[in-house]
Amino acid sequence: MKKRVGVILILIIILLLAYVLKDIDFKKVFNAVQNINLFYFGIAFLFCFISFLLWNMRQYLLLKDFVKADYSFLLTVLFAGVFMNTITPGTGIGGEPVRAYFLNKKYKKPKSKFLGFIMVEKVINYLVFGGFLIFSFLFLILFLNMDSKIKLTLEIILLLAVLFTIGTLILGMKRKKLKAQNYLEKLYNLNVIKKNFENKREFVRYINKRLANFSESFFSAFNGKKKFLILILISLLMWLSNYFVSYALFFSFNYKISFLAVVIAVTLSYLIGDLSIIPGGIGLMESTMFLTYSAMGVSPEIAAVISLLSRIIYYFYSLLIGGLSLIYLKIKK
Repeated sequence: MKKRVGVILILIIILLLAYVLKDIDFKKVFNAVQNINLFYFGIAFLFCFISFLLWNMRQYLLLKDFVKADYSFLLTVLFAGVFMNTITPGTGIGGEPVRAYFLNKKYKKPKSKFLGFIMVEKVINYLVFGGFLIFSFLFLILFLNMDSKIKLTLEIILLLAVLFTIGTLILGMKRKKLKAQNYLEKLYNLNVIKKNFENKREFVRYINKRLANFSESFFSAFNGKKKFLILILISLLMWLSNYFVSYALFFSFNYKISFLAVVIAVTLSYLIGDLSIIPGGIGLMESTMFLTYSAMGVSPEIAAVISLLSRIIYYFYSLLIGGLSLIYLKIKK
């Protein structure tokens, strides 16, 4: 289902890009880049780094009661995970096992338990992002005047996102109805699994133990209302830092824009990136951001530059710093 939604979104965005790009004066784009204010450009870089520091603080607070966590090591692991998220399709599922793997190597605790804490972190992150997403769509559709074609497209994207969420929930409910024992026994018949276990019972016991570890760490992380609220606050500040990256870039071009407009454009671009079948949503996130800014009256030239630069800053951290972090962790182990 996700592939179908991703393909539909790609086609819609390509058509919209063709519609909007015809109005861009690329000479103006070049002139704008030449006149960029480097101070605010540096501020944008700083806000992006702050968002990673806050992300790591959220991870640190979740793990500190489980292991004696080292903040700088966790930050290295986080960057390595972000690198894997960026080069894998969809909602960033490639980095979580990588993070759990290196945490297991460092702290000698079960990977399944670390994965449980990491999934809690994702849940908290999506709770905050979901709030921004609902606000963005309502504000966009109800209060902003925009080109009717673009508005209709955004409404279609919202509908697809809702259908995708409902479909995922229904699929999850159906899977819960399956007998786990029977499912594991069928899975054992795969040669790649069978050769690593003496018998079926040993494999089932192995999986059940890891599921128990995962569940234990997942639910224990939600204990304590105060801790949960702090994690929500950190997530909120992290997302605000992400938004301030683009906001600072607008200042770097001396272009006045509402902070709410930035929130809406960045939020929608992350949504499309998550639904995308393209690794890291590369291309689609930038396109969505550009289209949303254009729909809200930002000149196409500035919209294009801001969208591109904001993602370049993110890729600097996720691909360059993340890639170096992954290499470092592999050498160190």
